[in-house]
Amino acid sequence: MKKKRNILISLALILVVGASVFTYNHYNAVSANESQEKKGKVVVDPELSKDYSTTEDILLRMIKPKIDKVIKNKEGDNLERWRYYKIDSIYFYNDLENDKNDWYKVTTVVELFRKDSEDNDAAGIIIKVDPAEKNGKISDTKVELIEYK
Repeated sequence: MKKKRNILISLALILVVGASVFTYNHYNAVSANESQEKKGKVVVDPELSKDYSTTEDILLRMIKPKIDKVIKNKEGDNLERWRYYKIDSIYFYNDLENDKNDWYKVTTVVELFRKDSEDNDAAGIIIKVDPAEKNGKISDTKVELIEYK
């Protein structure tokens, strides 16, 4: 009976200490972020302002500048801005004989905001993402347009 009581007291103590440590760390992290935002040092991207990020979010964030060039070339000066609407698919194509030929096929839909229209349009984009070789820079990633519709 004493053993059960000691085990229950130990578990309760661990639970209380764990909860207080988690609460303290979470509060400090939120407070630090809010104070940095007030100083203007933290810029939150509205597309990534959710509480979590997926691997798709990371990939799209890395290639966004290159997709931006593709969209601006296709849409011209009439485009005010754009944003990812949804990701239809991401496929990995693996060349088993040569790692340098591995690539991703990304199919996404973007929402287009035009300067002369209040209505938004959508465009489907299929791109080939050829990642930088091992030990290469992320900026060496090649993005090639397959289809724009």
